[in-house]
Amino acid sequence: MVSSIDTFLYGEEELSCSLALGIARGTAQGQLSHTARKRVRESKLVVENIVEKGQAVYGINTGFGPLCTTNISKEETKILQTNILKSHSVGVGKPIKTELAKLMLILKIHSLARGYSGIAEETLDRILWHIDNDAIPLVPSQGSVGASGDLAPLAHLFLPLIGLGKVLFENKIILTEELFKKTGLKPLELGPKEGLALINGTQFIAAHSIKVIEKLHNCLAHADIIGAMMIEGLQEAFNKIIFDIEQYIGRDFRVASIAPEGNTRIDSGAILRKIKTKSGDAYNQAALREDLKSIYSMGYFNDVQIDVSDTQMLGKLDISSHWLARMLLP
Repeated sequence: MVSSIDTFLYGEEELSCSLALGIARGTAQGQLSHTARKRVRESKLVVENIVEKGQAVYGINTGFGPLCTTNISKEETKILQTNILKSHSVGVGKPIKTELAKLMLILKIHSLARGYSGIAEETLDRILWHIDNDAIPLVPSQGSVGASGDLAPLAHLFLPLIGLGKVLFENKIILTEELFKKTGLKPLELGPKEGLALINGTQFIAAHSIKVIEKLHNCLAHADIIGAMMIEGLQEAFNKIIFDIEQYIGRDFRVASIAPEGNTRIDSGAILRKIKTKSGDAYNQAALREDLKSIYSMGYFNDVQIDVSDTQMLGKLDISSHWLARMLLP
């Protein structure tokens, strides 16, 4: 839950869509607690022990994919992590919107702060700095296959950690090298497994999903308002007396088609049936909401929680690939 001062503890509390948007828009602030930092340090120590012992563990001291049987020396493990960011930064197209990229950072730090990835505390602090100081990396809109993680988008997202790529900072797009000159920051030296931890995940898809859910909530709110206004309008707008005042060809036919003979009140149920709504009595708001019942029953009016185990959305909204997210979010 968000405290009275609108702070959120990454890796500990439940992150919802509205809270993630709040952090991205500056109405809430995410922090790393001592507990989260302790877990991160312990996880990092596990990785370092594996490297010291020479135990073969995928992604730490082995190659990736088909090169999983290739052993990587202790000296080259750090180079491997930097190279995986470089090799996967192959996205194309226009950059995604800044808020989407910032949401990606928020989702990622929340996942990494749980302390299961072997990420370094210093790396988390740098990601937090980017969020708090609105130094948002440029991420191409195309490149994710929506399968084994958003590898290309996430690689671009974290290029600035190693001094590469571009960022939007103080309303200007600049090279990360220039950002470092302005702020005094220096490139990070990624440790074993860190590059893999950074690019594995679905934060690109999840960020788009958050925006889709926000639009859905907006549509639901407007649907109820519009429905209420329609019901209020139907109470008098279709009174037969009003129709009698108007003189135009076809008036009588129109009235007869929707008003029972001898009735001064138009049959609002017939009007609604003509526009193919399931509602019967126009004065019954519960009946009008029947059209939205299938959506409301799924719980979409509630704030959707985010499962950081793979950063997919909890609940029944399933955005399983980037192309589907793009269809839902123009």
